[in-house]
Amino acid sequence: MTLAVANRPGTPVAPNPQLGAVAPQAIPLPMMDVSSTDIRRRIAAGQGIDDLVPTAVARYIDQHRLYRGNARS
Repeated sequence: MTLAVANRPGTPVAPNPQLGAVAPQAIPLPMMDVSSTDIRRRIAAGQGIDDLVPTAVARYIDQHRLYRGNARS
C-alpha cells in the first residue's frame, strides 16, 4: 500500500504514527497556502472557493454538496 501526501508551505511531510508501517510518498504539487479547514469553513459559510481550488475541485464539491452547514462530509 502507498500513502500519497501533498506538500504545504511551512509543513514538513512527516509520517503519521496512526498509519503504522505505511510510508508516505510525497507528491510534488504547486504550493498553495490554504488548508482544507479554511476551505470547509468558507463553504459552510456560503463563501466561494474558486480562488482557492482548481475549477474541477470546486465543481465536484458543489455537485456533491460537500461541507454544507453542519452535515458531516
